[in-house]
Amino acid sequence: MRSMRRLVLMGSISVIVICGCNGNRQSATTDGALQQAEKMPEATKDPIELVVYYPFGDDSPDSFQKNYWQIVQKKYPNFHVKWVNTKTLTMNDLAATQTAVDIIFSNANHAAQLADFRYVSDMNELIQKYKFDLGRIDPTAIDIIKKASNGMLTALPIYINYNLMFYNKDLFDKFGVSYPVDGMTWDDTYSLAKKLTRYDNGIQYVGFSYHFLNGNMLWLNSYGQEEMDSKTKKVTFDSGRWPDIMRNFLRFFEIPGHEFLIGNASLNGFAKEQRIAMQITYSNRVIGNPDQVPPNWDIVSHPVYEDLKGVGSGIEPLYFYLSSVSKHKNEAFLAITALLEDEAQKMLAQRGFYPAVKIPDLKSAYSQVIGLKGKNVEAMFVNQFAQAVTMSQDVLAIRPSLSGAATNVMTGKKDVNTALREAAVEVNKKLQERIASGLSN
Repeated sequence: MRSMRRLVLMGSISVIVICGCNGNRQSATTDGALQQAEKMPEATKDPIELVVYYPFGDDSPDSFQKNYWQIVQKKYPNFHVKWVNTKTLTMNDLAATQTAVDIIFSNANHAAQLADFRYVSDMNELIQKYKFDLGRIDPTAIDIIKKASNGMLTALPIYINYNLMFYNKDLFDKFGVSYPVDGMTWDDTYSLAKKLTRYDNGIQYVGFSYHFLNGNMLWLNSYGQEEMDSKTKKVTFDSGRWPDIMRNFLRFFEIPGHEFLIGNASLNGFAKEQRIAMQITYSNRVIGNPDQVPPNWDIVSHPVYEDLKGVGSGIEPLYFYLSSVSKHKNEAFLAITALLEDEAQKMLAQRGFYPAVKIPDLKSAYSQVIGLKGKNVEAMFVNQFAQAVTMSQDVLAIRPSLSGAATNVMTGKKDVNTALREAAVEVNKKLQERIASGLSN
């Protein structure tokens, strides 16, 4: 059965228990983010528990409290957080056994699985009930979750991961190269990378690195190029924009002296070793985290394609899902939307997160982020987000093959056409097997 497919989640898992009062709170007026259609019953003093599934076991209780539930408690002081670390509880166990939780915190990668298990609820009824203004939320973030959840709105985004280009000013000064600027094309970026990739005094310097090269550069591509045609159930690897996307990045690896640096190798090369001149990564990974950048750094907008100016990368929102087995859906919804009020989103922005809603004075909020004083904050507002791509069960199943093809190309093992053609043959066969076994969605 499709609904019994296993959900795969890497890393340790945590559950948070939030204690509060029984019943719904009396209606309150907020800044347009949460307006109740009717007065809610008086809150009682009887305690309730809101259980939040939080799949980031490497995060600390203090960090979670500071970043999220401290904000919730500002509006609902009767909600208290109790951290319960349960490394043995996987997301598959959670959904397959219909474990009683109220809120699930994750990106959109698990939306299709959760929807297939019928473990999440469509929020539209509660949105209407409380007159929540959905128009305030970034439309791309809403489009992503709907595409992944069979058209349902099963979650609301709390913040957005968005790619920017960070650079080491000292390396540009060292080699007498002009700093990058906002609005640069990939051709401009390539020209700078060639000038900065060099061997000097026993050190190999690399002009450009993409932190999540064989991941984000694919499914967060600027063209919104889908990985699969949902109608024909065939991949698009060897057609559409994929060959062009691959060749765009391949040329960087063909620069003499360039190295295949991704993941931690990219982060270390940029921040600790200080031998990478430009690096693309999520804004919130770096902003407010001085150990993730060299001492003398700045930012510019994500490079754009010549035929698609003004469009940066795609986005990866982080969502709070509403569980279908929750016994406190109203309270859970109120807790989620408390994080989407203007003041709450400003607080998140001041901690380096990119807001999920359109809030006034966002640039002012960023000016208060530790480490952003004197930095090019304008870079965050130059490009529009790329079109959302679909994240169905089928798409998630074939992504490793596309990622593998990209790695083979960038490391010189295969040419672009061969890598994509072979990956397409392999994955189309896999998709037919999924259809035959009833796993395809």
